[in-house]
Amino acid sequence: MELTEQAHWFVLAGDHLIWLDDAGRIPHCTRQALPSSWQALAFEAFDLWDDAPCYLHDLGEGESLFVGASPAPGQWSPLRQLMVAGDEEGFRLGGRAWQLATFRRSHKF
Repeated sequence: MELTEQAHWFVLAGDHLIWLDDAGRIPHCTRQALPSSWQALAFEAFDLWDDAPCYLHDLGEGESLFVGASPAPGQWSPLRQLMVAGDEEGFRLGGRAWQLATFRRSHKF
């Protein structure tokens, strides 16, 4: 993944929280446009959306995930917010991202 590649960034945390930009959508930008505290995170490619890759990172559960992990601008929102806003593809891919994160959280090898 290149710093200049346009992609959709699914950053998950807590209990079905997802980071949305100021417009209430999944961030679609380059990696270097992400908050500086997130640029070094290990993102995993998991799907495509309009020919742009979708990358996932799960910050995990618990209070500590919010320390230094809530960059501005944007907000943590429940996954359901995408459905309420009518963002069908964002909701579908957000649900897929949460399926992967939930599996990894519950299956420790």
